[in-house]
Amino acid sequence: MKNIIAVILMLIAGSTLAQSSVKQQAEEMGRALSSKDYKTFVTFSYPAIVKEMGGPQKMAAAIQQQMQSMEQTAQIVSISFGEPSSVIKEGNELQCTVPQQMTLKTAQGTLVTSSTLIAISQDDGNHWYFVDAGDRDINTVRTSLPNVSKKLVIPRPEPPKFIK
Repeated sequence: MKNIIAVILMLIAGSTLAQSSVKQQAEEMGRALSSKDYKTFVTFSYPAIVKEMGGPQKMAAAIQQQMQSMEQTAQIVSISFGEPSSVIKEGNELQCTVPQQMTLKTAQGTLVTSSTLIAISQDDGNHWYFVDAGDRDINTVRTSLPNVSKKLVIPRPEPPKFIK
């Protein structure tokens, strides 16, 4: 009985450490984007997506171009992250979701957007990759990322909030 309790406690502690690590790395990714460090930002992008974009350098250049275009109408004021969901083991990966909130300043006022990131670790939680679910449900996400667990819950996206 003591052995069973010890195993359960170790699993809970491991899950808590993974959740702490995923939030810390999400915040690091957010700081990289805010500070225009696209090379670091790409290190948090899921490898299959980086490959699809032509590799890290091409992806960083594409993000830089997109951000420069966006900055003509909106600037990032802040990026924050909520508490990660429970971590799920799916095949050789750990997976969870992380709520993200981004505040943008526009000429018309402030825009607050909320989204859900899917966090994936392929090395037992040492490094996390993030994929923005956008307005997709889990089944739609799985068409491009079939390894994502059906057990993950992606909340319905909230419409952006405009504050004058």
